[in-house]
Amino acid sequence: MRKLKYLGFLFLLPLVVGVQGGKKDSTETNIKLAGGAGSYAYITRGCEGQVLTKDKIPFKDLGYAIDHKFKFPVRVGLRGGNIWVRNRYYPDKRITNSYLNPNLSFEWRRFGIGAGPFFAKKDLPTREGGKLRRNSLSWHLRLGSPKLYFSIHMLESVPLYSGGGYINLGLGGASRKVSYWFGLGIRGPYDTEGFLIKTNFKLKGNWYLDLAGRLGQSEGVSESAVSFALNYKFKAR
Repeated sequence: MRKLKYLGFLFLLPLVVGVQGGKKDSTETNIKLAGGAGSYAYITRGCEGQVLTKDKIPFKDLGYAIDHKFKFPVRVGLRGGNIWVRNRYYPDKRITNSYLNPNLSFEWRRFGIGAGPFFAKKDLPTREGGKLRRNSLSWHLRLGSPKLYFSIHMLESVPLYSGGGYINLGLGGASRKVSYWFGLGIRGPYDTEGFLIKTNFKLKGNWYLDLAGRLGQSEGVSESAVSFALNYKFKAR
């Protein structure tokens, strides 16, 4: 993880330069701290799809993100977090994981695309005991303006589990003080798809509040989660 921290620092360096370098290049820097909790289902199935075992796996997670948007359509940032999951073999113990995700995106008014390396300390669980490799790729694609758009995101939820899971796709929009996004979480750590809603409310000054929720179940086992986050935005004059 030490190498990952160094990589994250190098990726953040242009962000810091952008904040301190004056008004010519920078436009906005956003800092987010988030937390949440929920559960997912661990299901094993037979050759014909019949359920052999099912278990509810509670979790808690924390996430953070910092990003900087330049005057030209470039955004650079870093996401990261920690996850605590109940060990299904030893219920009194927890499995922990952590991750870092430096990222770069190009955000025009009606189109956005971004990606970045995703580094986790351990592989990430998927349905029926599968694994997503700990060294993966995060990415997103947006079509439409901030007022109404379609987007798909891979490994970009903050926090990762309670913020929506690995892959999210849906519709978003915004008004002057509220932005929203609703759609589906379609992969891991959850066993089945779930409905997602994410909102962002402007508070006093430069503060913003995020609220997110996931609703779903698999074979009668809850696959729901909630999360919240505080954002602080530095805007260039």
